[in-house]
Amino acid sequence: MTQPEQKKSRIPEFASREEEAEWFDTHDMGDYLDEFEVVDSQDVRVEPNLSEGITVRLTPALLGQLRRAARAKGIGPSTLARMWILEHLREAGKEATKTRSCVTYSLRSSLPTIRATMVSR
Repeated sequence: MTQPEQKKSRIPEFASREEEAEWFDTHDMGDYLDEFEVVDSQDVRVEPNLSEGITVRLTPALLGQLRRAARAKGIGPSTLARMWILEHLREAGKEATKTRSCVTYSLRSSLPTIRATMVSR
């Protein structure tokens, strides 16, 4: 007896949660209802919300810019601000690993002179 052929999903595989969130934000789930299965709510374990909120104060002009940029992307301003913060932190983390501290000693004196320099790789 042969097994029934698995239907290939129209929902792609995602490399990150951000990529997945962006895809789901830009697609109508009504078009993919046949891809989902109904589950018993007693079988679902819900994790507590582990995120914390912060308040960022912006001038009305900056908030307007943020809202317009978010609207152009089809997302909310808080989501866009979070995406930008995450991107900036990722880039800052990459830059931090590209530099390292070096210590040099002066051979002219009897006591070593320590000079810290940043060297880019």
